[in-house]
Amino acid sequence: MRFWKGKYEETFAFPAYPKDAKIVRLLTKIDTPLLFLIDTKEGRVVVMNKNGELTSQYRSRQLLDAALSPDAKTLFLLQEGNIVTIKIP
Repeated sequence: MRFWKGKYEETFAFPAYPKDAKIVRLLTKIDTPLLFLIDTKEGRVVVMNKNGELTSQYRSRQLLDAALSPDAKTLFLLQEGNIVTIKIP
């Protein structure tokens, strides 16, 4: 679903497989066109634009959580015993 200023605009499908993905967090910033969906079951971060189109995925066998930098240019992946940084193009 998409909301603008608190009002419903539209719904778009989540292009993730498998269907039983465990999305535990959604990361974004107001001024970035991307959504980052954290799937700990499959160990991945699904990246899609705000129109609902899949743009990329990052995989990690030990993914526990993730965070996005304030400027939305770096993704931090929390793994068992490590923090991995990924620069977002």
